[in-house]
Amino acid sequence: MNSVTIGEELAALRHRYPGCFVVAFADLSTGMVLAVSTLEKTAQEKLDALGRTAQSCLLGQGASAVAQVLGAGARNSPTMALQAGAHDIRCFLRAPAPAVEALCLVLTPEADLDRLLPDATEALLRLTVEA
Repeated sequence: MNSVTIGEELAALRHRYPGCFVVAFADLSTGMVLAVSTLEKTAQEKLDALGRTAQSCLLGQGASAVAQVLGAGARNSPTMALQAGAHDIRCFLRAPAPAVEALCLVLTPEADLDRLLPDATEALLRLTVEA
């Protein structure tokens, strides 16, 4: 078993990528952020909203809409969702079932998603499979 804590794993991931503001570990069954690493102090209300957005995008109404459009059926929720805003990109990665956790990332538009997403997926697997 790995001796790295959840907080250390999140911080290490965030530090590897310039422009990564937030890496949060969330429980999708409740929409709650369980642990977080942030570049700057972030209000709890914003973290709560991030967790609820992840829940909607990966398991809720947003996920159902995406699955329906892609013809995947309502039972096949996406494992990743991206939201692009004017000043940031929000990325949500869902752990494989039966785990109910996800990583929530807030990044600059210049972030290197090609490098970050595989790394974040591996981190999520370490947090959920090895726990």
